[in-house]
Amino acid sequence: MQTLGASSGQVNPDSLYAAVAVRDGGDLFLVISIRRRASGDVYVNFPRDHDPTWKPHTSVHASGQRHQKSFNHKFDVKHRQKPDASFGGTENVVTIGVASDEPRKINKPCQASDFQDVIEIPLLDVRAERYLTYISVDMAEPDQQPPLFPGARILRQEVFMDSVPWVFVTVYETPGFRKETQGGAENRYLKWTFWAAGAASVIGLIFILVTLSSPNSSVFRARCLPRPDFSRGISQPRFNTQCDRVPHGFGGLVFVLRSWPSS
Repeated sequence: MQTLGASSGQVNPDSLYAAVAVRDGGDLFLVISIRRRASGDVYVNFPRDHDPTWKPHTSVHASGQRHQKSFNHKFDVKHRQKPDASFGGTENVVTIGVASDEPRKINKPCQASDFQDVIEIPLLDVRAERYLTYISVDMAEPDQQPPLFPGARILRQEVFMDSVPWVFVTVYETPGFRKETQGGAENRYLKWTFWAAGAASVIGLIFILVTLSSPNSSVFRARCLPRPDFSRGISQPRFNTQCDRVPHGFGGLVFVLRSWPSS
């Protein structure tokens, strides 16, 4: 964690102007910018220069009103604490997910000299999944730490103390990242092994049931009984052995169920 800035008391158009950017090779792409006016208003801007009418942003105003804005349309309007010296506790301004392919697709180069500070994130720290990597902007009274997603692992955090409330900018990954990547290919191998074993079990069960229900199955035992043969007359009988295959055990149950008359 890095802490920056102490209030100098000077009145400037912006008491804070910072950026979060992703370093992709030799390129630095802007993800968000954070601006605090001398009036106390806080803005989080999302660069979408390919459509100049879009201008999406989140804002917290000195009056305590906060809202989202896109295509000059306000939504999610709320009234909370005023962002001044009376501010207490912590409040989230906005939290966004970022995936590794998005900064280059948005393609907004970040010029570090345009900002008072740039929070630079290596591309390798940004996950490809949507979304396991997040950027959170929070306001807090001095010495308060804003809550994050349970189990979150902080990759980078900076605290701007140019005014009260302090502004926290936190880049973190959620527990889902560790579940997926710790162990890497081994975890993926175990997952696929589990599904393969399950499929094999189902196929094996079907095979067993079909086998048990077959009359040629070994679960059908031969029952051999002597049968009298009176072809030479009653006074001279012969006995021939005749064998029948009868079901037994579980095969008998299957045989009975198959033979049960339908209603």
